[in-house]
Amino acid sequence: MPRCEGRPNVSCTRNDNSVRSTQGDLFLCPDCEEFRFPSKGRTASNTVRPAKAPVESTAACGKSKTVTRSASKKATDDKTEDVGASQDTSQNFTCSSCVSTIHSDSAKVCCAVCDGQFHFACTGVQENLRSPFLEIVNKIGWVCEACQCRARSTIHKIQSEISALSETVAKLEVDMTKMKAASHSDFVPGVKMNEDIKMSRSAEAPAQLTTETEIHRILNDVNRRKSNVIVSGLAESYGGQENCDADAFLALCENHLHCKPYVVSCVRLGQRMPNKPRRLLVRLREESSATELLKVSRQLRRDPDSSSVYINPDLTPAAAKLAYEERQRRRHQRLFRSGNNQQKATVPSNTVDTSSTLGAALNPEALPFQA
Repeated sequence: MPRCEGRPNVSCTRNDNSVRSTQGDLFLCPDCEEFRFPSKGRTASNTVRPAKAPVESTAACGKSKTVTRSASKKATDDKTEDVGASQDTSQNFTCSSCVSTIHSDSAKVCCAVCDGQFHFACTGVQENLRSPFLEIVNKIGWVCEACQCRARSTIHKIQSEISALSETVAKLEVDMTKMKAASHSDFVPGVKMNEDIKMSRSAEAPAQLTTETEIHRILNDVNRRKSNVIVSGLAESYGGQENCDADAFLALCENHLHCKPYVVSCVRLGQRMPNKPRRLLVRLREESSATELLKVSRQLRRDPDSSSVYINPDLTPAAAKLAYEERQRRRHQRLFRSGNNQQKATVPSNTVDTSSTLGAALNPEALPFQA
């Protein structure tokens, strides 16, 4: 016999033939069934009837089914149209160059870096090269002009940063070399060092400061001197003012060279002499100004008022020595050529100088010939 499942939160002890299966597959006795499912509610719900006749209700039901079917069909068609439109839209792209639509039937090229779509005409490739170009693009890809420009600018930036980093590393190496040399040459109080160790360290210190330090010093000195010029023969003002020399140099450039460079400073070199003006070191703002001034400095020889003024580059002592030796060599060559020309002019063309011939052929210091 089934047992009554009772009321909510209250158990029932009835277990007889009155317990039966009710709504919700619950086994209840009549009292518990009445408590859970009152008979008034069941009677009211069972007595409710539709107001229309059965035929009319059937017609209304059929009509509602027809309306429902037509509405669902229309919704399905609208959904199909939306899907087709979205598919058509997804097949069209916008050209990143001309900002116009790329249709599905036209040829397009995709950038391998920015994934931008381009018309074939916007790539700059000739029309007769379309087929091989598209084959190459399919195999190895293609990069648009904007991405190429960005890549080049990035490469230049990286190169400049590498150059700056190399200079910084070189300076650090020089500083480390100087610190090592200073640490080797320092004397520690209270510790008596061996004379041999002192001599070895003093010999090692100059060897560590040789190449890199000297090269950097020379390069910096050469680069600094490229913006300077040395003026010789320019009248010296005895007012003791730097502006006087600068004004005199600018007047020389304007009157005889037809230029006006930007002068940073002017300095007289050497000790003052009563009858001879000292050389004038002129520092210009740009290296190009010094180069252009040296090119036009030959025009000073054309005017008698400026023929005694010379403008030369600011050379290092080693470069100045080499330039002086080169000038001396050229002078000796000119003198030698002029002496030969004069000698040829004094000797007649139809006579033979036997003394020079014999002197060239015979050696006076040679031993006498023995038969």
